[in-house]
Amino acid sequence: MHHDGTEHFKYRTKFRCPLASRKYGCSCERPCSDSKYGRTVHLAVKDNLHLF
Repeated sequence: MHHDGTEHFKYRTKFRCPLASRKYGCSCERPCSDSKYGRTVHLAVKDNLHLF
């Protein structure tokens, strides 16, 4: 997964599929998501002690 920013107000970090592009969509043969943006995962910063 590729780091795609932090949402400070929601206290979470966002990751997305490295093969999905905002401009061109997903470049996989079999995409893991129906979304053009690709699969995204959010991690809560306040609950993840490994970040500190």
